[in-house]
Amino acid sequence: MKDIEKSIRSYSKLFDAEPVKEKPGYAKFLVENPGLNFTLNLKDEVSGNQVVHFGFQVENVKGVLQQKYRVVALHKTKVS
Repeated sequence: MKDIEKSIRSYSKLFDAEPVKEKPGYAKFLVENPGLNFTLNLKDEVSGNQVVHFGFQVENVKGVLQQKYRVVALHKTKVS
């Protein structure tokens, strides 16, 4: 990611949470519901997909659907 401030704003909205730790070029989110440890690191150059894997931890299918609908409403786009 090349714009840490923009990314922090976007992920703060997505997670409905502020970073628990910030320093130049770095931000860490610890989201409680759904459970997620997520960090952002500033890079001078980005090519391709830099995310290997991250996932939300929920108790059941209902939790998955609740998160899907929340994200769809937030971004007003289709999430598959």
